[in-house]
Amino acid sequence: MTAPASPRQVLLDLADRCEKERPSRELDAALAKSAGVDSRSRRTSRGVNKGREWRVDSHGGVETWERRPPAYTSSLDAAVTLLDEGCEWELTNLYGIAVASVGLNRANGNWQSGAHKGGHLALALCAAALRARAALVGD
Repeated sequence: MTAPASPRQVLLDLADRCEKERPSRELDAALAKSAGVDSRSRRTSRGVNKGREWRVDSHGGVETWERRPPAYTSSLDAAVTLLDEGCEWELTNLYGIAVASVGLNRANGNWQSGAHKGGHLALALCAAALRARAALVGD
């Protein structure tokens, strides 16, 4: 029996998926889970499970829930929310390869990068953000 993967390894494995796969709702759901986005089961009045909902906003005690997780893999606006506040980052898609660097100019020199050969900037940014978070998580 194999031991479960460490939290750091889970993040690194997810970063690898971001670099290899295309944008998808399945990958968005995995990213939402890794980011700690609240989710809940949707149920009818008779208790029938109708799927999952993700909390996408919360202002003044009013929560907004949607039937899909944030579109991290296809939207730069959503992917940026995976970064720590104030974290510096940069993107390029030179020669059709999307590359993102995260954590530039950190005091500890810990910056990470992600790349997507299909040219998806959001996926490259997701990969870099996950690697930056993994670098801060112990095994």
